Amino acid sequence: MKILLIILLPLLLISCGLDTREHYFELEDFSEGKVYYFSCEEDSLYDVYLKIKSEPEKQLLSTTTYGFAGTPTAEFVEKYKEEGSELVAFSLLNGEAVESFKVIENDVFKWAVTDEPFSYSVTSADGMQMTNTRNYFTRAHMDIMGEKYEVLGFKDVISYTTSSISFTERKYYAEGMGLVGIELEEGDQVYHLRLSDILSMKEWKDRF
Repeated sequence: MKILLIILLPLLLISCGLDTREHYFELEDFSEGKVYYFSCEEDSLYDVYLKIKSEPEKQLLSTTTYGFAGTPTAEFVEKYKEEGSELVAFSLLNGEAVESFKVIENDVFKWAVTDEPFSYSVTSADGMQMTNTRNYFTRAHMDIMGEKYEVLGFKDVISYTTSSISFTERKYYAEGMGLVGIELEEGDQVYHLRLSDILSMKEWKDRF
């Protein structure tokens, strides 16, 4: 009976709605801006920086992604609502060029997760649509910056209308921290990225 309860408990939590709110980014923590640095265990070319800035009074969170050399690649703006975080703007960045996308579906993160998938999707001016479908899949422990955290894991499947190719990312969120781990699948290769440093805006400017 004890073994059965251990097996059933996680399933019951999901069916009733798993509370994830405290595992996502807290707006008040990012009003002055922070940069999360994720280092890749397999290849430093996959290192990623996330510059995160919030406007708590507007319930907005803006994230700009940068590659290993500090080159901006995308900008992502979310608005926190009663049931979760919703996408309001998405752009790809290439030097001075900015390509803005139209938001079609907007569910980025749910405060109460069930076993039902949710997704956001955007479309470009030339009709290319990208869809990110997300499922909760695990509760685990992860060592981050010398500390052990309990994390919630989500599986993201990213697909494009202009290609039959899709790829998978597994993202891990820790209470009070937000995103702390990423596992990126490319064919048979899996790249493991872990949060390795949190920079102030001044430290970020001094680095690049």
